[in-house]
Amino acid sequence: MADIDIDLGRLSRTASTARTLKNEFDDAEGFADDIGELTGHDGLADKIEDFGNDWDVAREELRDGLASVADFMQAIHDTFIDLDDKMANPR
Repeated sequence: MADIDIDLGRLSRTASTARTLKNEFDDAEGFADDIGELTGHDGLADKIEDFGNDWDVAREELRDGLASVADFMQAIHDTFIDLDDKMANPR
């Protein structure tokens, strides 16, 4: 039987990175509103807020995709850990 070499650390890091990026997208939602208020110019603030609002849908899709990638990578990692344990310690 052929050996399988899986970089479990890399899978775990990929899941962690995807989670971090997802959190960045979560945090970015209110950022445009905050920045708009800081400009001190109503017209510019409105444009910045409009831009942020236009990105809400795309940001949500990206955030959801990153959450899925994180979940998939973690599931692959956990499955290989479990499989390795079962193969090393058959009952």
